[in-house]
Amino acid sequence: MEKDSYQDHQTRGLQEKIPQLEYPTGQLRTRASLVPRYSTNIPTREQMSGREKVKPKPQQPDSIHCFTDGSKNSEGCGTGYLIMGENVKVYGTISLDSSATMFQA
Repeated sequence: MEKDSYQDHQTRGLQEKIPQLEYPTGQLRTRASLVPRYSTNIPTREQMSGREKVKPKPQQPDSIHCFTDGSKNSEGCGTGYLIMGENVKVYGTISLDSSATMFQA
């Protein structure tokens, strides 16, 4: 049995059991209200001068450090990232299309 006909058969079975599925539907858009449960701290250059170097792994529990960098030259455009926490270590690079700007990197 083909996949499409199997899915159609399943749908028909549901429609027989739940006739309300045939009712007209509105064009409501999904809305999400997100409440951040985190804070972001980005010190200025002045605040960073004279301080110890920031270590990739945070000393505070339940914290993460996220480092990003991007660049563009005549050969291409790309970006890199490092995210570290108590039990988290994620890093990688992404090659971007040559039409990307330095700010998109």
